[in-house]
Order: sequence, then C-alpha cells, then structure tokens
Amino acid sequence: MFQLFGSLKTAIESHQQSTQSQSSSKNSSGVITESTVSRLHYQLTFFTLISFSLLLTANQYFGEPIHCAKKATIATVIDQKLLNAYCLVHSTFTEVQTQGINGTSSTTRIYHRYYQWMTIALFLQAIAFYVPHYIWGQFEGGLVENLVSGLEQPIVDPELRTAKLHQLTAFFERTRKLANSKGIGRGVDSHGRLFAGHLLSEVLNLLNVLGQIVFLDRFLGGQFFGYGWRVVTSQQWKLPFSSSALSDPMLEVFPSVAKCAMDSLDQNNTSSHTVCLLAENILAEKMYLFLWFWLYALLLATVCSLAFSTAFLLRPSARSTFIRHHCRLLSRHCLDEVLFGAGDGNHSRSSSLNEAFLLYLLAK
Repeated sequence: MFQLFGSLKTAIESHQQSTQSQSSSKNSSGVITESTVSRLHYQLTFFTLISFSLLLTANQYFGEPIHCAKKATIATVIDQKLLNAYCLVHSTFTEVQTQGINGTSSTTRIYHRYYQWMTIALFLQAIAFYVPHYIWGQFEGGLVENLVSGLEQPIVDPELRTAKLHQLTAFFERTRKLANSKGIGRGVDSHGRLFAGHLLSEVLNLLNVLGQIVFLDRFLGGQFFGYGWRVVTSQQWKLPFSSSALSDPMLEVFPSVAKCAMDSLDQNNTSSHTVCLLAENILAEKMYLFLWFWLYALLLATVCSLAFSTAFLLRPSARSTFIRHHCRLLSRHCLDEVLFGAGDGNHSRSSSLNEAFLLYLLAK
C-alpha cells in the first residue's frame, strides 16, 4: 500500500507542471475530481450560455429586441414604445405559402413566441448544467483534496512526504477494517457513496443534455432537432453571396422581419397587421446554430464518459487499467496486490468499488 501511494505521489508531481494552464478547471489545491466531460458541462457550457444570455440583453449594442412600423390608423391611439411592447407580448408571425393537392395555394401563419423568453431560457439552461457538478460536490465533500493536502506541490520535504504517505496508507487500512468489522462488505465502505455520487452526476449530465435538446426543440416550435443539418445542407449556406430568393433555414426559424396582428388596436376595427424588425434574431440564429453543434457533440462525449463509468462499475480488471493510465510508474503487480490481493487470514484484501474509485481520483 505504501509503494502504491509513493507512485501516486510521483504521478501527481509530474502531472502538476503540465497542467498549470488548466488551473481554472481544478479546485483550489489543483486536484481534479471530475472528468473532462463533466468540466465541459459545468464550466464551458455554463459560461457559454450565461454569455449568450448577457449578449441578448445588450440593447445598447444590438438595438431594441423588436421595432414595429406604425400605421396611420393607429398613429393617434398608441405611441411607438407601446406598439413595440404590444407586439413583443402578443408575438409576431410569418406567412408561408403552401400548395394544395388540387393546385390551390393557401397561407399559413407561423407564430414566433420564443424571442421574449430567450434571455431567461438561456440563463435557466446554464443553471441546469451546473446542478450535476453541485450534487457531485455534496458527495465528494473535499475528501480527495484533504487526502492529498501537502502532496500536490512540485517540491515536498522528504520527511513530510513520508509522513503523509503513511497517513494515507493508515486511512485506507482503517476504513477497510471498519467496513469489514461492520459487515458492510466489498461494495460499500466509509466512503461508500463516492462512486454512487459520481455515477449519479454522470447520469444527470446525460439526462440534462438530452433534456436541453428536447427543450430547445419545443421552445423553437419543433425546429431545433434538425436545425444545424438544414443550415449546412441548404443552398443558401452553400451560396452565401447569391442574390436569388433561396430558402434560408436560419430565417425560417429566426426571421429578422415578421408581422404583428393589430386587430384590437385598429381604430376602424378591421383586420390589419404591421411589420416588425426583430434585431435580436440576427444574433440568435448564430447562437442557436452553435448550440446545435455543441449540444450534439456534448451528448456524444457524455455517452462515452458514462460508458467509462459503467466499465469501472462492472469490470474490476478495468479499474486497474484506468488507475495505471494516470500512474504509469506504478507496476501492475503492486496495484493488483492492493486491488485483488489475497486476504491476511481474517479479512478480504479485495478492494471495494469505492476504494478503487478513490485510488483513481488520487491518481489523477
């Protein structure tokens, strides 16, 4: 056990210098307790969504979210600001000509009700990406940071290093004996919720990114699932400087010009509408195109990360491989002795799932 922690310490020291630029993705002592994919969720995706939300509120740079043209019939009834607010609340629409089977054409209205909620929706989405990280923090509770405290520095006093390694060894031996004395068994020990918390956070990450994709599709009126694919395969995308009236999928979902029904505002009580400029959609179409590619890529990465956790759970031999990946100086014989060695006559020496996972976190 002492040899194992000596090798873990060497791996921590060599890994420390090569990851200084990634200090923002670690806790205060430089100890990594989550996978790269998890950090993509609660760091990169979180801050991206918050940034998008703030950009959409920057009216001084992109203008008002909606600006509608006044008609003569309502000029004396409502001022410009109230007209804009009315159309913002009651939503706008675009008209699409559809061809019937018998050759007749009809006009279909497509209402766009999302734009007044985009800022709030992006903020709430960002919070959702942070929740699994928070839950994992409640399970881990700073255990790894406390165990490696004093060993994460590039240069450590030899006597302090030896004393700390003895403490680590005593900690594992004590918790193993405690688990055996209570008859808890191999699967659970004093830090028995550790892997369960990790697995829960991984599952929540997967459910969250799936839920985000479904939510955005409902939020954008069923237009998000294939949004990016339609954009990259459209003729408008292939010929960006063409002046021909080709269909643009980005304008179909995020029109920059739309109509607003003003039946209740018209003095003559006739059906009428006005034209509105949706300045935010010029920015939103690019934001949601990026989110389409990012969320699907993140979904694939999250599935792979969960597959890793499943292998760690179901295949004890994989645990040794994963630990040695971060601790190459450690011999397989030494690690296997700790994880799968024969007992001392009274207790099983076989390491529990949670103990092996804790060793993996220390090796990182």
